[in-house]
Amino acid sequence: MRLLQHIASMLLLIGLLCPAAQAADQPDPLADEIARRAAAKWMDVLARIDSEGETLAACRASPDACSPAARRLLQIVELGRQREGRARLGEINRAVNLSIRATSETISGRRPSLPLKRERPTVRITQY
Repeated sequence: MRLLQHIASMLLLIGLLCPAAQAADQPDPLADEIARRAAAKWMDVLARIDSEGETLAACRASPDACSPAARRLLQIVELGRQREGRARLGEINRAVNLSIRATSETISGRRPSLPLKRERPTVRITQY
């Protein structure tokens, strides 16, 4: 089911990127290239989401083996579960915002790549 949702999302994205080519029934090489690149990036994002989902599942099974960032994310999820509706969104938003610390990467505008897995001695909170 999750794979079908991902595929539907990609098709929607591609459809939104190529309206001119669709209207003219003519192939548009630039739109095709943009759609290919967007699909490749989306597939990378989905793979990273799945990987982090596996990391969080392992963390739930064995809390002592997970990184501080993964533990913190699970705490934020638990905080959100205690609320409903807009209060849940507000609680999660507040907790995430308070967990984000500025780094030289975020200040310079580069997107930080911060996995939840314990691959390095220091782990920073992933910014979503």
